[in-house]
Amino acid sequence: SLLDCVSVPAILKELRSGHKQKAESWLANFINSIQKHGHMIVIVFPGRQLPPIPFGENMSMKNFSTDKPFSFKTDIMQGFVTVLSAMGIPYMVAPYEQCAQLKYLSEIKLIDYVMTDNSDAIGYMCEKILMDYDLNSDDGEAILYDRNKFLILNDVTAPAPLLKVLRKFGLKSLPLYCALQGCEYVQVKGF
Repeated sequence: SLLDCVSVPAILKELRSGHKQKAESWLANFINSIQKHGHMIVIVFPGRQLPPIPFGENMSMKNFSTDKPFSFKTDIMQGFVTVLSAMGIPYMVAPYEQCAQLKYLSEIKLIDYVMTDNSDAIGYMCEKILMDYDLNSDDGEAILYDRNKFLILNDVTAPAPLLKVLRKFGLKSLPLYCALQGCEYVQVKGF
């Protein structure tokens, strides 16, 4: 099976602290911990930033520019690419949003799972999402969100507000529900 990984908070924490080598080491350990369970990995980096939708407080976009493409020329990205290349891990840069690219890769059956801590993957309706992966667990514990099982009613899922909305309006209402909760493109106060 092919597994895809995106935003990893531990890497970001190390980078913000200025520990590039620790971040690279963490990335290698993360990849090894997934591979030991027999999974293949593809890493997707973010591309250009999409402009926010002018709405409410976000009506002015005069300082926002999408002219500058994502670049691997920074030391950090070069370090990551070096680690990935040395480990034989394929990677790509999404044209824009990572989760949109992951959704596409899932739809064309290039990947079986999206592994992320970015809840946007739910809004993009990726079919199978692994979240909260425990790097230190022996059996590779993670939470699986299976889109095909979102609407199953049982004691655990019955009270969930999101699932109540989805049962009432259908799974296709999920992206709208997520956008109304607020996201990086539409700044709205949740309801």
